[in-house]
Amino acid sequence: MKNMCIFMAVFFLCFTSMAATPVFAKKTPPSGDLTQKYVSYKGISLYTEAYNYASCKTKEAVLYLHGLGGSHSDAAFLYDSENTYMTISMDMPNHGGSGALSVNDITWNNCLGAVKAVIDAYGLKEVKLVGHSMGADMAMMYAKKYPKDVKELVLLDRSYYNYSDMAQFNFTKEFLKVVEYNPASGLGYDAFCKYLDLIYLNDITKTWDIKSDVLLLAANPYWPKPAEGEMSIVDVIALMKQYPEAFGLTPEQAASLPDLTLQNLNDYMDELALKISEFDSHNKRFFTFQTPYEHAMVYNDLAKDNLRGYVLEYFNNGEKGLAVEKIKCDSKRKDKNYKNDIIPDDWKERVKSVQARVKR
Repeated sequence: MKNMCIFMAVFFLCFTSMAATPVFAKKTPPSGDLTQKYVSYKGISLYTEAYNYASCKTKEAVLYLHGLGGSHSDAAFLYDSENTYMTISMDMPNHGGSGALSVNDITWNNCLGAVKAVIDAYGLKEVKLVGHSMGADMAMMYAKKYPKDVKELVLLDRSYYNYSDMAQFNFTKEFLKVVEYNPASGLGYDAFCKYLDLIYLNDITKTWDIKSDVLLLAANPYWPKPAEGEMSIVDVIALMKQYPEAFGLTPEQAASLPDLTLQNLNDYMDELALKISEFDSHNKRFFTFQTPYEHAMVYNDLAKDNLRGYVLEYFNNGEKGLAVEKIKCDSKRKDKNYKNDIIPDDWKERVKSVQARVKR
């Protein structure tokens, strides 16, 4: 049952717009110029690490903010010799190696306060923020609250729509609380639910008037569309509702799942595509590039090198419009054979075994 729960967390983190670290995709970051530091904040210790720490004497750095259920290790795709910036990653409260705030103390103010504490602890005057999923929202909110701290941002598939807007397509908060939680992430369920409440109820559009340059690297909104003969999220949800025990769910959890339809799925993907296309119209300093990747792009070994290249191209090029055109040209060459398929075959077989068992 536990394995099935982990599979569902992996399956849906790839599908939806939140991130829990997949158990099959973690890699040890390269050794070398990597410094670890704990930063004190409101009685807890925040774990951080800095790549290029010793070799960079600047007061500027790249700061990576992970998604819900993620950790500092999600920034490992940036740890490479072509990246000459000091690059800091951190575990948010209740995540990874950081201490835990009480559930009541998990607030946006404390999340932003934790980021501020890390920036100050490293003596930084200015940062380039890279945020994935929840971390992208946090990056935008930080830039809104502390505009002098932030030079520019790269958003990895978030901040271009509000989660609550997707309830009309049956992607409800209750749905996410059942299918998104990954016990392997180490994030307690109560803390997970509190973070999810913050994210789901947040109006990210209030950050769209920031004065920093922003690049959205969006996922392909249509990647979840199943190939002919393949299972879809609709099929899996139907199985979960009918046979909850096979997926480690209680009857109450199964009952809270919506009756998801293929029309819901198609409308959801169309809405994401529309939001992506509109994002750069909200602010003249916003730029957008739609990648061929899935939402969990930072965990996909096939995407990591290209992602790093796109982030660095944007940061290194003072002409942001030209940087995006260069990224588009590079993608045509580098990503032409990319396929969205990061769920391992053995996990797919687990669902097929459930399907076979319930048919009997």
